[in-house]
Amino acid sequence: MAMEILLVLTFVTIDLFYFFVLFESLLIPMFLLIGGWGARTRKIKAAYYFFLYTLFGSLFMLFGMIYLHQTVGSLNYYVLLAHTLDLKTQKLL
Repeated sequence: MAMEILLVLTFVTIDLFYFFVLFESLLIPMFLLIGGWGARTRKIKAAYYFFLYTLFGSLFMLFGMIYLHQTVGSLNYYVLLAHTLDLKTQKLL
């Protein structure tokens, strides 16, 4: 139930910071599900790998959000939609 609530909140938010926090908070129930009902002996190892790889990948998203906040001044989706970035910056982010 907690995972479903967090997932719905993740995709209805219009602020990128809240999206990031809610997306990262989804890692906790997923870690518990994989660790509890994973494949036999390797379930704990798989849960840790999932958690660490997803957390490491999210650091790139965090750096991009910090850059956007410094450039635009807001992380609201509608403000970001109205602001234009050059194509090279968009591809990098």
